[in-house]
Amino acid sequence: TLQPANHRYVTLNPDMLTGVILGWKMAPRDKARIRKWVEKRASNGSRIEVYEARPNSQQYQIDVPGLDGDGKP
Repeated sequence: TLQPANHRYVTLNPDMLTGVILGWKMAPRDKARIRKWVEKRASNGSRIEVYEARPNSQQYQIDVPGLDGDGKP
């Protein structure tokens, strides 16, 4: 169950969630909380990839290594 900004919960089938993108300005404590949740899910057999968005130093854009085709994890 997720709680978006409008404070409504969204229920997902656990098998539908295959990855999580952490925002590049996300607080370190929140990143740690998400990673801990993913590790807990992995111990139950779920495979969820964690990606971390980063600003591109060459262009006005956000890159997500591992998702944007650059081949870098």
